[in-house]
Amino acid sequence: MKKISFLLALLLVLPGCTLLYGVLPPTGPMLRGGLPGFAYRLEGCTGSASEGKAWITFTFQHRLAPQSVYLPSGANCYAVDAYGNRYRVEAANGPSRKCRAGVTERFTLEVRGIPPGVDVFPIVCQTFVSTTEGVGGSRRECTLEFRNIPIQWGADTAP
Repeated sequence: MKKISFLLALLLVLPGCTLLYGVLPPTGPMLRGGLPGFAYRLEGCTGSASEGKAWITFTFQHRLAPQSVYLPSGANCYAVDAYGNRYRVEAANGPSRKCRAGVTERFTLEVRGIPPGVDVFPIVCQTFVSTTEGVGGSRRECTLEFRNIPIQWGADTAP
């Protein structure tokens, strides 16, 4: 009887503990958003202080079918530093690419005009557009939201 009471008490307490842990904000870099069928991974951010530029690199892979991927620039593509300054983000290695299913692709985003003293981007947003090859009307769009990205200063050129 004591074992059953203990198990019942444990089952009542555990959901509260997981709720508590779910409320705490993450501290490291993370990625939100994305399209179904894609796997994304943030590689990192390097910067050149002399040029006032930073490059954010991420990889993605579509698991099911060949895709045409496009990273447009515009109002929904930006980085914000800890001081609230907003910077334009552009694809550094070309805005579009055709990719095969199961093959990892890499994109690098470029952020310009960064003043000295900026060492982290609390948020970076980039529009991600995908079209399945050979399928009409398959255009899908989302906003990738990178959070808490530290800048590794010291790079002389883009990765």
